[in-house]
Amino acid sequence: MLGLVIPEFDRLAMAEPNTIANSGKPILPLRLHPFLLAGVAVVLESGPEMLDLLRRHVIGVRRELFDAFAAEAITQWVSGRVDTEAAYLRMSPSHSHN
Repeated sequence: MLGLVIPEFDRLAMAEPNTIANSGKPILPLRLHPFLLAGVAVVLESGPEMLDLLRRHVIGVRRELFDAFAAEAITQWVSGRVDTEAAYLRMSPSHSHN
């Protein structure tokens, strides 16, 4: 799924197929950690549309786990947008009390 967000990831990860994380070995090699972090940042910044795209690629029992993550991420995304918009309104000239 990370390849959907960061296209270069698949090419780099496949260079050493034995290092790919899977259910039996869920640890990603250190050299690939920046891609994982960048992917999480892209997904969280993109909002619900990206989560919906990714959800369509999740199969089986992992979908329930993904749905729980997505619900939390969407809640944080919406909350963050509300906080950002409120801060912007407080800083706008029409709301200043000078």
